[in-house]
Amino acid sequence: MAQPQPQPQPQPVAKVMPVMLAQSASVPPQKAMPSNLAKAPASVPQKAMPPYMLKAPAYLPQAAPTYVAKAPASAPQKAMPPYLLKAPAYLPQAAPTYVATAPARCDGSAETSGSASAPLKAAPPMIGIASAKGNAQAYSSAPVPYQPQPQPQPYQPQPQPYQPQPQPYQPQPQPYQPASPAFSTATWASSQFSLNQSVFQASPSVVTQYGQYGYGSAMPTMIPHQEIEDAVRRLHFEESEAPLSAVIVTISQGNTYDPLFQQVAQVGDNGTRVSTYATTLATLERLLTAMRGDAADAEDDLAQLIKDLEEVPRESAVFNWECCSACEAHHFGYGGSFDATTAELTKLLLDRGHMVMFSDFSLKALIGQWPATLGQNPFREVGAVSGSIILKFDPEVLKACPSSQLVKVGELCEEGRAEVTAMTNTIKFDVVEEAARGAEEREEYKLQRLTCAEGVPDTAGHVLLTYPSGGRLLASAGHWCEVVNLRGVTDEALFRTAERYYGQAYSAGLQQQLSSYADPAQREAVQQSIAQSFVLQSPPVASYVPQQNPTV
Repeated sequence: MAQPQPQPQPQPVAKVMPVMLAQSASVPPQKAMPSNLAKAPASVPQKAMPPYMLKAPAYLPQAAPTYVAKAPASAPQKAMPPYLLKAPAYLPQAAPTYVATAPARCDGSAETSGSASAPLKAAPPMIGIASAKGNAQAYSSAPVPYQPQPQPQPYQPQPQPYQPQPQPYQPQPQPYQPASPAFSTATWASSQFSLNQSVFQASPSVVTQYGQYGYGSAMPTMIPHQEIEDAVRRLHFEESEAPLSAVIVTISQGNTYDPLFQQVAQVGDNGTRVSTYATTLATLERLLTAMRGDAADAEDDLAQLIKDLEEVPRESAVFNWECCSACEAHHFGYGGSFDATTAELTKLLLDRGHMVMFSDFSLKALIGQWPATLGQNPFREVGAVSGSIILKFDPEVLKACPSSQLVKVGELCEEGRAEVTAMTNTIKFDVVEEAARGAEEREEYKLQRLTCAEGVPDTAGHVLLTYPSGGRLLASAGHWCEVVNLRGVTDEALFRTAERYYGQAYSAGLQQQLSSYADPAQREAVQQSIAQSFVLQSPPVASYVPQQNPTV
């Protein structure tokens, strides 16, 4: 039996392993084996080097070696394993640069000697810095020039050119017209009652004995408020020969909250005039001295005031203590500096038959500093109110009272109700009935309720004290300058009041004016504003109408 011929054993193909550039150039293409490893004889099949042998030992220097894949000419070339392309962990922070030298043919065919002209295989991805487009950039240890980043600059406002702002219109004082009931502008009405200005501008003009003007725009003249100096000053100069029917002296200190008589020119009934003066608490001592007979040295209008007081009946003069900041602390003046002077002057005025008025803050001061010379105190403060006050009254009672202002309220408000605005901390006061009865029994004064402030329960609105001398003290919770609505004003009542106090021609012109409004809302607004003007321009005392001397 023929012996089988031994088949030639295939020669193992050595795998291409990377060699370090630090090895000698005479080393064959195979990777040098460590000295502690036995070299296998050529007849023994070669085994692949274990993977752990491919790791760089820890004793290698810090400089990163450069690996070059170099294939022998007689062996098929294989691609470098991917794990050899990773940088060892022990390498420094500067990333190594790997270079892969591709053989002439890398498809595993017959060996071909590499040449410089052979196509190179793409180099592996490099460790580097990503560019703005996301591609990896080769890392370079070369120093990068410092490029300072722009720092945020603090905001610096640019100067703006000056642009003047338009100033609101400020009406100038209008001269007093004695032949008319001083109705000359709607500016005061539009600001006080929030009425539509176009309502008054659309009013047709009517020619009467009072001149040519629109009756729909008939409102009291508004005088801009000015700070009062410590003197007696006459307001609203009327260069007229009309007879004097009333004198008003209004007193305040600091900020005033009731400047009605300072800002609205008062109008007398039936063509008469009203003389109005303003002064301060600090001037009351001089005023008291002058009223006692020593007014010759007065450099202001004090001497003229004394002359006017002698010209009218005593009941036609009123001294009004305004609601002002100097009376906020239940005293007249800061720290009560004018309490004694006020008490002495009040007593003198009442004894002479004049009227004195106290409202809101000044009424608080009067209640707190009530002088015994005025009799037993019939008032007590029961709280404060803000927002609005509804005044209730009997129109017939107001028609019979000595105040022309309240008389017109009774004549116009047939419903017996009126609404006024109440500033913050407006007084709520009431009457102590026992004190009032005791004072009446002792004949100190007589007390009369004129209006009530609606509430639960109702409190006092206007209270009148009448003394045996004829002097009157009128206490008021609110201010008529803040009137909002006079309830129940009718055309008949408005025309009747206009004819009684301002003449038949004026009443006829007013009727013609109101009939020109087709819109009921506009007509009602104008009607209400005119009714309020009748109240606000009327003095709070009886308006004296002197008898004209008969012509011969």
